[in-house]
Amino acid sequence: MTAPLKIAFVIDRYFEFGGLQRDCLRMAVLCAEKGNEVTVITGNWLGEKPDNIIINEVDANAFTNTGKISRLEQEMESIRFEKPFDCIVGFKKMGGLDLYYAGDPCFAAKLDTQSFVKRLVPRYKKMLKNEAAVFNSESRTKILLIAHQEQDKFSHYYGTSKDRFHFLPPGIDKNRLVNENFRQEDRQALRAEFNIKENDFLVLQVGSSFRTKGVDRSITAIAGLPASLKEKTKIAIVGAGDVAPYRAMASQLDITDKIIFPGPQKDVSRFYYSADLLLHPAVTENTGTAILEAMVCGLPVLTTENCGYASHVISAQAGAVSPMPFNQAAFNLLLEGMLNSTKLDTWSKNGLRYSQTEDLYSMIDKATDIIIKSARAKST
Repeated sequence: MTAPLKIAFVIDRYFEFGGLQRDCLRMAVLCAEKGNEVTVITGNWLGEKPDNIIINEVDANAFTNTGKISRLEQEMESIRFEKPFDCIVGFKKMGGLDLYYAGDPCFAAKLDTQSFVKRLVPRYKKMLKNEAAVFNSESRTKILLIAHQEQDKFSHYYGTSKDRFHFLPPGIDKNRLVNENFRQEDRQALRAEFNIKENDFLVLQVGSSFRTKGVDRSITAIAGLPASLKEKTKIAIVGAGDVAPYRAMASQLDITDKIIFPGPQKDVSRFYYSADLLLHPAVTENTGTAILEAMVCGLPVLTTENCGYASHVISAQAGAVSPMPFNQAAFNLLLEGMLNSTKLDTWSKNGLRYSQTEDLYSMIDKATDIIIKSARAKST
């Protein structure tokens, strides 16, 4: 009988409402279910701990985020020498990884569009150093790539050879979303809970990083609606984050009664099924899982071109994509036009049809196969 492979997953922190975190846990659990010994090394774990994996919470306390990553790297190195692993899978850019799950876009490309002075900031220098440790031509780290358009950027800045990239399909969790028993009465109950009339519009935004997801853009767009349309529209912003500055913003724009902050939700599907439109005007977004989650639930989407999964909205004809560079006035007009459009039902059906014919689901299975194959090759 083949001995279990020893596989480590490294992530700076785990909380159950983070998309990257959910992906990490799903891969770890599946690797364990396939008979392997799995350890998750993290600086902080908030949530239930599965019985079949080892959660190793290390001391990664520091005053800054980059300091925490450095501490996590140091702890990981100590653990590696004490207990060699057949494969180390990282969910943050750092040295010493066998595989890196590319949940973030190319930082060097982003920094190239900004002031040169930022390259001198210690935080950014550390981020570039960590990115280079993964992607430079001397590294042997293989890359699990979910945003396929990023490959050219990494190769351009670091000379990463194409054979180091593994392209993954999306990994939407149907079990988390699809609810065949969801009824009209359930939709009415949620809308009543938040005082939304049946013929009014409920706009939805989902994501736990309010700044990067562009929550300010969404609030501004709601405030910019014509008075008659604004009167019958509310937006629910679902996710974990500091709501105080956004409540203040809504107050300044005199739309406090139009903004709902339900917080993070274990059953986010009831919001997808009860809303009329998803907004996802992200400032930066490698993929945009919420975009595909909405389509799977039959919810039309208005997103921005910089989101990796925006192409699916276009292919499915399941909504609209606002071009880059971002223009708030243009985005406002798109929102107004979609809410006034007779195509909402058509966009909904198109998204459902697309999600039934395209592979939007197998990422976890395929990534796990690559991880196990890599671990087996290293162990022999």
